[in-house]
Amino acid sequence: MLGGEQDRQQVIQKEVKSISEKNVALARHLQLVVDVFELRSKWNFSNNQANTTEPRILVRALEANNQSKEWQQHPLRKHALAEAYSMWAQAAKSSTYSIESTDWHGLLRKSVETYDEVINSDSPLATPLMKVSALNDVANAYLYTGQMAASVSYYNRTLEVNKNLSTAGNMIAALIKQKLYD
Repeated sequence: MLGGEQDRQQVIQKEVKSISEKNVALARHLQLVVDVFELRSKWNFSNNQANTTEPRILVRALEANNQSKEWQQHPLRKHALAEAYSMWAQAAKSSTYSIESTDWHGLLRKSVETYDEVINSDSPLATPLMKVSALNDVANAYLYTGQMAASVSYYNRTLEVNKNLSTAGNMIAALIKQKLYD
C-alpha cells in the first residue's frame, strides 16, 4: 500500500475486495489508506495537479471520530494521515490563494508529527519497513515543500537504516536543488 506503484495498486484492490467479504469495516479503513497512496501516485507519477481539496477530504475521513479506538491507534491509519497532511501542505504551499499559502507550515508540522508517531510506535503493527517508509516520507514531505536541508537530513537518516536507490535518488535531487553538487 505504501509503495504507490500502479502495478501494485491492482493487487492491493483485489486484496481489499477479498477482505471486504470477511470484514467490511476493515476493508473500508484499508480502502481509505489505499486512496491516500493512489492520490500521491497520481501526483508523483501521472503529473496530476496538486490541489488542497482531495487531501483535505482524506484528512477529515482519517480523523473521523466514529472510528474504533483500535483503528484510531493503527500505525497504517497514522501513516496515511501523515501522507494526506503532507499532500495538503504541498498543495497549500503551491497555491495561488493567500489564505492557503500561509497555512502550509502547520500542515507540514502535523504531517511530521504524525509520521513520528509511526516511527516511534511500539505497536507490532508498525513493521520495520513501515517505520523506514515513514522516515523516508518525512524527507519527502520536506522535499515537496521546498525544505531541502531538512529533507537531506531525513534522507540521510533513512539511508542509515535502509540503503536503497529511491531514497538516494531523492537525496541527490534535494542536494542539486541546493546547488550542493559535490
